[in-house]
Order: sequence, then structure tokens, then C-alpha cells
Amino acid sequence: MGCSPTHFCGPKCSSCCMILSVWGVIFLVIVGALFQSKARAFIVDIEEGHRTATAMEDAGRSCYIAAGMYVVTFALSFWQMKVNSAKASIATRYESFE
Repeated sequence: MGCSPTHFCGPKCSSCCMILSVWGVIFLVIVGALFQSKARAFIVDIEEGHRTATAMEDAGRSCYIAAGMYVVTFALSFWQMKVNSAKASIATRYESFE
């Protein structure tokens, strides 16, 4: 049973990546919103000499970009879950004909 070009991730790996992606998106959107609103608790996460409002907004924008990358990871993982379930469905049908 080889690996097709559309199949590069197994069912357990793809479901784990989906769960981590959802968590990453939620976390990074919240942190990005806090950076953009200039929450005082997050000022310590900016470099010592660069603690400005612009730096906080840039950090928030970076969080949103990272959340977008997690959305892409979620989409790839969801696609792999569909590929894996289709392969399992085909294998089940094939076994029923034997």
C-alpha cells in the first residue's frame, strides 16, 4: 500500500494537526488583539529599546499572520482527513466484494 501524491499524512497525524491548528488560531487571534489594543501586560514582550505603540501593532499583525498560517495548516489537515476517510471507505467496499 503505497503513498499517493495526495496522501502524505495519516489519519492520526492529520487529526492531531487539526486540533493544534484550531488551538493555535484561537490563541494567536486573542494575543494579536491584545497586542493591537496595546495591553500593558504585553509590553514586556517587546524589545527593551523598541517599546512603542507601533511595535505593539507590528507584534499584533505578526500574530495575525501566524494565525493565518495555522488556518492553512488546518485546511491541509482537513483535506488529509477527507483523503484518509475516502481511502478507508474504498478499502471497506473492496473487502465486502471478496
